This record gives sequence, C-alpha cells and structure tokens, in this order.
Amino acid sequence: MNLRWTGRGSARVFCPVCDAEGVQPAIAKVRVEWQRRPVVVVRCATCATVVPSAVLPPDAAYQGAYWDWDNYVEQSAGVEVLASMLALVDAPPGSTFLDVGCGFGFGLDLAVRLRGWDGIGLDPSEGADRGRAALGQDIRRVLLDPAFEPGRTFDVIFCSEVVEHLRHPRPVLAEIRARLAPGGAAIITVPDATVISPDRPLTVAEPALSIGHHEFVPTIDGFRSLFEEAGLTAEVWSRGTNLVAVAAADPTGLARLRRDGVAELRDLAEYARLHVESAPTDSPLAVGMAMRRVKYLAYDGRIPDAAAAIPALAAILRARYGIDLAQPDTIAVDGGPVPAVLAGACYFAGLASCIVDQDPLQGDRYFRAAARSGRAHRQQFDRYFDPEVGRFAMEALGELASLHAPTDPARSRTALAELDQIASDCGDRTFADAYHARVDPLLI
Repeated sequence: MNLRWTGRGSARVFCPVCDAEGVQPAIAKVRVEWQRRPVVVVRCATCATVVPSAVLPPDAAYQGAYWDWDNYVEQSAGVEVLASMLALVDAPPGSTFLDVGCGFGFGLDLAVRLRGWDGIGLDPSEGADRGRAALGQDIRRVLLDPAFEPGRTFDVIFCSEVVEHLRHPRPVLAEIRARLAPGGAAIITVPDATVISPDRPLTVAEPALSIGHHEFVPTIDGFRSLFEEAGLTAEVWSRGTNLVAVAAADPTGLARLRRDGVAELRDLAEYARLHVESAPTDSPLAVGMAMRRVKYLAYDGRIPDAAAAIPALAAILRARYGIDLAQPDTIAVDGGPVPAVLAGACYFAGLASCIVDQDPLQGDRYFRAAARSGRAHRQQFDRYFDPEVGRFAMEALGELASLHAPTDPARSRTALAELDQIASDCGDRTFADAYHARVDPLLI
C-alpha cells in the first residue's frame, strides 16, 4: 500500500454509518495492485466517517495475494489485544460465548482456554478452516444471520475488528442484539477514524485504513449511533488506535463491564506454552506461539524464563525455515525475504545474551541480526508492513548504540542514525527519542 495524503480529487462514496451518498473530497489516495486507478479515501462531510472508494471482492480479500494466513498466525495476530478485550466483561466459567467474524479463531481459543467459556466461532473465510484444524475449536465457516441456529442465545458475544468490513453493518448488529441472552453483553471493536491523519504515524494510519479490506472507519460518535439504532445500550471509548464498545440489551448485561479488566502476561505465556508443546513443530502456530511466549515472558520482567524459552523457539525456526538462531551472523545476510518473527526472535535473544548470559559480544551479534531482519522486511514490502517488526528493529539498534557508546562512539552513532531512519519510515519517534535520551549523554 502506498498512501499519499492529498486534498486534491474526489470520489462518489456511500457512508455505511449515516447512509449519505455522493461526491466527497479526498483526504488521501492509495495506489493498489488490484485496480488501475488509486483508491480515493474521503472523510464523510456528514458524520466524519472515513470511507474508501473501493474494496476487494469478499471472496478475494482474505486469500491468495491479498492475505497471508501463515504470517497472521506467526506474527501479526494481536493475541494479547484479543485477550485484553475479553477481560472487559465479567462472566463466570461455563458462560456461553460466540465469536462473530473470528478469523483463525484466537479470540475463541482464548475465551475457552483462559476464561473457561463454552464457545463457537463463525467466519466465512479460509481462516475458519485453518483455525478449526489447528486450534481444535468449534469454528464454523458461516455468517451470523437468522439461519445460524435459530433462537440460540449467548452470554458473551465478541465481534472484534469485523464491523468495519461490512458495507451494511446494521443487520449484523441487530442480529447480535437478538442473540444476546438475558443479562448478556457484547464486546465490539473497530479502528478509530481519528488515527487516519497525516499527523499520525503511517504504521498507525495504514492498518486502520487497511485499504481493500475496510469498508469504513467510524468516529466514536458514529460508532455509538450504530448501537443506538440497533437497540443496544453501549459504553463506547477510545483505546489506543481502536474504539471499544461493551453493549447490552438490558442493564444487567451492561453491568458486566469491567473497564479495568486486564489479561495477565503470565497467563498469556502459559497459553502460548501449551500451544508450543502441542502444535506440529514446523507449523505456523508453533512459530507464532513460541515467539509470543518469549515476548510475554520478557514483557512480564521474567528475562531468565524468556531466555530459557528461546531454545524451543530456535528449534521451531530451524524446523520450519531452516534458520539457525544459534548462528546470528548467518541470519538475513543475503538480502532476501525473512519471516516477520525473526526481528523479534533476534532482539530477545540479544537481551538474553546481555542480561542472563552477561555476554555483550553475543548480544551485539543478535542485535545486528535483528536490525538486518528488520531491514529485509522493509525491503520486501517497501515499508514496515508490520509495525512490531519496525519496533524490534529500532529497539535492537538502540541496544547496539547503548552497548557501544562507552567504547566505540562512532559505531554507536551509526546505530542511532539507522534507528532514526526507521523512525522516519514508520513515522514514529517514540523509541528513537527514548534511546537518544539514554545514549546521547554518553557520546558527548
């Protein structure tokens, strides 16, 4: 995707939030492979919803050249984000659960394994078949409509990052209301239109737009209006780059809301461990869960435990990709494509080398491998397609700069210069500024 902010041009669009239809001025244009003309992005003059002039056909959007399920499972699925959303509702084990538009099914799997809920997932894409086979959950390749188990209701309904894919969202929201059991609650999330702005990093704006996949991106007021029309009472708020709603048809359901609910990293690390031990060693699920286990342990401050989990990740990378994580000098040296997880794997191996093994020379090798892996990802997609890859590359370069600042200032400055370039590419200087504040005083 090649996003260009512009005030020139216009497009005739239909707004799924307020039903306005007509010619609207452009705020951006995006060159795509699947049609000759750029997609024009507009902001509805009536309700400020962001609407693209074209999307991919539904039967093409999540398969083939336009969606990579293996990469989703290995890297881009926000498992911790899904878990944090499920924590927003208080429901006891044994509660019935429906995941609408579940994709591969991580939300359903988390609900069953972490919350003890009795769940079903629905999704019309190939991801449903893949997830059912890999996760062993009840995932059905169907839509939520009146034909799905007529009259069946659920205590909790989850619909994460789905509504924005619908040209006509109202029927699905009405069906969600009809499927809520008395006292039931729905958790529904969408991207936030306010992040689609030239003032925000491209790594934030581009995923929110997801050109080809998203029919619209609403504002908080527009999102709230959809619930009102569906007869749902909803608490709606902004959370990071998303809008989150907990909705119900009665006060008892809305009382289930727990805004301070969190997913514990220790639980997520254990969840990942169970999949690492049960998934085929050379599978995308094994790769993704081995990497996530290391990440969750490290983010939980358990660096020695993260270091102890790295050999399992290394064995899985070797089985699936023939990559030897124990030889960082051989990683991403030919300039070709590399798995997206590799930047993170090398970054955490570098942290383990420095903190647990007290071996800064080996840490240096891993951090350089992480930076090369990030560079390869950038070259493959002509941008940082996955924001986390850019983040790990920046953190690796920051650690390199910190390592060399006392003894080799020139090398430290070189690492900071590349970090600055990645920050520029990503449109986000958060990590760059933090490492400059840490390292620059040592270089004076």
